[in-house]
Amino acid sequence: MTTYRTAVPADEPGIFAIWSASLTASLDWLRTDWEGIADRHQRTFVAIDGDGVAAVVVYAPRLLRDAGGEPVRVGGVAAVATRPDARRRGHARELLVLAADAMLADGCAWSLLFTGTPEVYSSLGWRPFPLYHRTARAVMGKEVPGVRLGSLDELPPLHEAFNARRPLSAVRSATDWAHGVRQRLGRVFAYEDTGYAAVVRGPQGLRITELAVTEPKAAEVLISHAVAWAGDDRVLFEVPCDPLVEPALARAFTDFRTREVLAMARPLLSDPTGLSEQPGAVFWPADGF
Repeated sequence: MTTYRTAVPADEPGIFAIWSASLTASLDWLRTDWEGIADRHQRTFVAIDGDGVAAVVVYAPRLLRDAGGEPVRVGGVAAVATRPDARRRGHARELLVLAADAMLADGCAWSLLFTGTPEVYSSLGWRPFPLYHRTARAVMGKEVPGVRLGSLDELPPLHEAFNARRPLSAVRSATDWAHGVRQRLGRVFAYEDTGYAAVVRGPQGLRITELAVTEPKAAEVLISHAVAWAGDDRVLFEVPCDPLVEPALARAFTDFRTREVLAMARPLLSDPTGLSEQPGAVFWPADGF
């Protein structure tokens, strides 16, 4: 017989074992994210069978801005995994039902998740929620004097200023910065006190995971420096359409293309349909679940 319930501390070894066996992210990464969730055991749902933890689903409450820029509570579903020998028995489905009920009781307006298997969620009320990033080719780049490595403690005011009314952006707490955001940003370049760019260099070239500026010059300098640092003309970026950054992007890149990120949303207290298509909207990767 299988029991479905919220987690207790004694379940942790079984949860970690499932994550390690089933998910591509490192266990250290997953644990850091999970430890940043307030009341994490109450927001972690497990299936328990005769061999221990058979499946797990977690939700993380976040404050995301609505179309008018006002923060609303959203439940981010994450770390959905089933023990290999317990798959195809409906465990994840049962736990997702519990999680949806809990998010509703928790006052979440809607739920958001990222997945490569949408069919698992569509029958439970989640629907495609289009998020976009852009790719381009770099046509210029040079290292700029004055650009330096940024420290985490100087980023929050710049992030808040750039995203103060931006649809879909998150209102980050100190805990968010110390856990999930910290490990997702990558290398951070800062310019004076007017902006920063978070970047990763990988197999697909340069990825700009986050940008926050208070003046156009900072965007131009930071983008140019990042391109030179990467040494690759392939660029992927999540930067929103914003008058502070578009001129710099137009000068630095060519061959712009848009790609869709596979995300899904489920209405709970309100319907987020169309939110991601609001002018300037962005869900920063560092706020992922």
